[in-house]
Amino acid sequence: MENMRLSGGKTSYTKSLRPTVKMLGIFALIAVTFGSSSCGSDQDAERAEPLLESEEFASHLENFKAEASARGFELDYANLVIQFGELAPGQRASCDLGSTHKPRITVVKEKWDASSGASKELMIFHELGHCLLNRLHKSHMDDEGKPASIMHERNFDDEIYSEFRTDYVDELFEEATLPEIPAFFQRTPGR
Repeated sequence: MENMRLSGGKTSYTKSLRPTVKMLGIFALIAVTFGSSSCGSDQDAERAEPLLESEEFASHLENFKAEASARGFELDYANLVIQFGELAPGQRASCDLGSTHKPRITVVKEKWDASSGASKELMIFHELGHCLLNRLHKSHMDDEGKPASIMHERNFDDEIYSEFRTDYVDELFEEATLPEIPAFFQRTPGR
């Protein structure tokens, strides 16, 4: 550091500030460069693979991927998050796309732990229907009183799901390929 003696015997360090300001500028540049790559939470960063809080989620996701692939669907799973968390009373799981449109499924751990294997698959497939296939809830029942869709808005018996799994999974993906057609467009021409 260079010191300069001012009149009156006081010492000034003004010349020595120049390297300090330069160092602060370099430090700020480094901080911005590295900081911008980690801006926001790690959960919001781009990922190559889904982020799954439980290994159990992985097996159901793999089953979903296999069903999608068998039907010719190429879906983007990279930013998918499946995690345990709290939801409103009565909810077991929920899909949230948020403002980033990155799919995040939250599952209530107590409900997950109390569910059978078929019920867990139904829960994950239903939420993936929302998050990845843009499916909405369907309240329709078939002639026998069974939910007509895996996207039924109410929980339903896993024995019914197990017995008719193929039909439910077919419907999940078939409906995802067809837009909702209003009834007035479904009329036969000339009638």
